[in-house]
Amino acid sequence: MKIIVGLGNPGKKYKNNRHNLGYRVIDRLSDEFGITVDRKKFNSEYGNRGSELLLVKPTTFMNNSGESVVSWVNYFKNPLEGLLVVCDEFSMQLGTIRIRKSGTSSGHNGLNSIISCINTNQFPRLRIGIGAKKPEAAIPEKRLPDLADYVLEDFGPDEKKLVEEMIEKASAAVVEFINNGIESAMNKYNIRPLNHKP
Repeated sequence: MKIIVGLGNPGKKYKNNRHNLGYRVIDRLSDEFGITVDRKKFNSEYGNRGSELLLVKPTTFMNNSGESVVSWVNYFKNPLEGLLVVCDEFSMQLGTIRIRKSGTSSGHNGLNSIISCINTNQFPRLRIGIGAKKPEAAIPEKRLPDLADYVLEDFGPDEKKLVEEMIEKASAAVVEFINNGIESAMNKYNIRPLNHKP
């Protein structure tokens, strides 16, 4: 079983927030695979294709995402290499995606919750750049209150085209992971930002 988890916050007011790119990738994959993600279990909305593929959107709000993820992993007794968590990343430039086999949370509260609940950081994740106000560097700790407001903002009109392209590319990276594994997805999609200019 491949378990693809997109992180976000439930409810219409959050739908187009920077923090909800994980949800939006799941929505795109739902269309790609013809899997309706509307059933409810383990504090999540989910849909599946037999015992091969599970698409999950935790509904606990971002900071408690791990409660849902650990329930699904335990339910299927799934090896963690079959889990892929898709989330936003404020320290990466808009237009960038990055896939890793494992790693720290880098301060992302959703990843923090998952790491705490499953008691390891050894699981694949796909981070999607939401463009910090100064994209060349992470926002310093002292500016975290501003960061909380920033990630809950909607994307601006001038960003929407790039966001759609990035969701498309992130979704393609997930499909590569499903079909050919993490190494192939990393080799193919850990590349320059979509809006990179030489």
